[in-house]
Amino acid sequence: MQEAPSAREALNQANKLWPNRRRDSDGICGDAAHRARKSDHNPGRAGYCHAVDITHDPRHGCSGRKIFAQLVKACREGTETRAKLVIHNRMSASAIGGWRVRRYRGVNPHKTHVHISIKDTSKACEDTHPWPFAGRSKPIRRRKTRYYRVTAEAGLNMRAGAARRFGVVHVLAHHDMVSATGARLPWMFVRHKHGDCKVSGWVASRYLARIGRP
Repeated sequence: MQEAPSAREALNQANKLWPNRRRDSDGICGDAAHRARKSDHNPGRAGYCHAVDITHDPRHGCSGRKIFAQLVKACREGTETRAKLVIHNRMSASAIGGWRVRRYRGVNPHKTHVHISIKDTSKACEDTHPWPFAGRSKPIRRRKTRYYRVTAEAGLNMRAGAARRFGVVHVLAHHDMVSATGARLPWMFVRHKHGDCKVSGWVASRYLARIGRP
């Protein structure tokens, strides 16, 4: 059975963010019990096992609750499009349900891990850009909301995490206005209204100019 590259990327990313985390509930391709029933841990139409479980180990920084919340938020905002279902600790959210968090009533409560089902398409399974969950290796400095204009004439990349290794979730245009509520210098966490949608992520603070409250 072949693992979806995007599923393997999720585990690789977790290993880099939390190198000391437990991995006993990690998994992509299903065991005999999974193979005996319908499961995204089995190969689908695209030829891949298209689900991944990441062990919940908050003691070492890998919190299933936080991964669940970050993924659902990104899916709801449209910045993450590969996932179709996320489950953790009797809670679930799915694309078909508009990413509303619901009580999960399946037999397995998924308390020991966060489960991510990936769309059964080649595009979703083979997309290996970083997933929108981030570690907390450095503290975020919380601050009152402040407002800025983008000064980069060529546009400014908004990323899923406070480092260049994280994927671009949106590109801000020159002179776009953003609100900032946190920082992990030299990065700043900002929000921006783009049409009818709101996007959020991390940007390089040197390309922002402070303005007054609009």
